[in-house]
Amino acid sequence: MRCSGSTLPFYGRLAKWLGIEVHAEARNEYKSFVQPYIDEGLTAPQRENHTQLLTDLNDNLMTYIARNRYPAQPGQAGLDKVKAMSLTGPYTASQSVKNGLLSGTCYRQDIIDSVTSPDDGGDDSRKIKGFYHYAKTMERAADKSERETMDIGVVYLQGTSQSACLD
Repeated sequence: MRCSGSTLPFYGRLAKWLGIEVHAEARNEYKSFVQPYIDEGLTAPQRENHTQLLTDLNDNLMTYIARNRYPAQPGQAGLDKVKAMSLTGPYTASQSVKNGLLSGTCYRQDIIDSVTSPDDGGDDSRKIKGFYHYAKTMERAADKSERETMDIGVVYLQGTSQSACLD
């Protein structure tokens, strides 16, 4: 199965070249937050975690595609179909329609005509709005619903952490 790709930056070599000594520790090998600052590549546990994350994200995306495009094949059957298709793609527009990934294809003017033409249920006086219009509308809606904010303090702590469980 194809997995989503990603790029992880590593600054360890740069820090050494600049004469910066990074001192960072992790509790165990799966705590990899500090790795980009001290290493030059993925450790085996970090690679395992990253692969699992990308696989889960990929499966989640394919699950949503399957639910949307193949509702007659619920659950694992739809997911398996989308996974199989991802291995044989990419598809042309006509192949995507044939495989059910797209409902259809048309030109921009066809969409405009279908929205504005009275023969197709449209209205000649209706104006088509672009993304900028909708972005501004959403921005205004967000401004109206903005609530009071509160100040947040940041406290830096140094030392060890322990379990506070009582027997």
